[in-house]
Amino acid sequence: AWNLFQHKQPDLVIADLQMPQMDGLTLTRQIREISPATPVIIMSGAGTMEEVIEALRIGAHDFLTKPIVDKELPLHTIRKAVEHIHMSQMAEAYQRQLRHDVKLKARALQEELARRVETEQDLRLAKEEWELTFNAIPDLIALIDRDHRLLRVNKSMADFLGCSPAEAVGRRCYEFMHRLPHPPGFCPHSQLLTDGKAHQTETFDEVMGGFYEISVVP
Repeated sequence: AWNLFQHKQPDLVIADLQMPQMDGLTLTRQIREISPATPVIIMSGAGTMEEVIEALRIGAHDFLTKPIVDKELPLHTIRKAVEHIHMSQMAEAYQRQLRHDVKLKARALQEELARRVETEQDLRLAKEEWELTFNAIPDLIALIDRDHRLLRVNKSMADFLGCSPAEAVGRRCYEFMHRLPHPPGFCPHSQLLTDGKAHQTETFDEVMGGFYEISVVP
């Protein structure tokens, strides 16, 4: 039986419990080692309950007791075993497809992460280039949002204001630079917010200590 199984590789095995040279339990163990998905049905006319339990414990699909009076019983057992084979094959195909899908998704995720890392590196490089470029300019330069809050200032602006660039971020320009509760009447940034155009003005500011030319662009 063992030689036949290795040579034929059947989808289903029906074996007696008591056989010469190798009994059904030993045959079942060896089949389970090399082909766990193959159902093994054990038949016996003299098997004890302990042997039945042991057969099921080591992986037998079912146990039939001889003599078989109802011919439908082995057919039903075989049908169940065949259904088990089909279910196992479907489960295996599903697992293969699942592993394939997971592998594709993992590859797509890795590519997306690589793109994000590259984008973050580009953004970081752009920020560093902006800082290096504008920090080298002696003019006072700031990025200001619609609420007149400072988004970023160059080193010259920060030095003039007596703070670090990080300390200036988030402060309203008219409060921080002009010490006023609202934008001054000459504020070109307010005009820009109204018409969306670039504006330029020259004004004397006591807090800033002199005449200044202020240019804003959207």
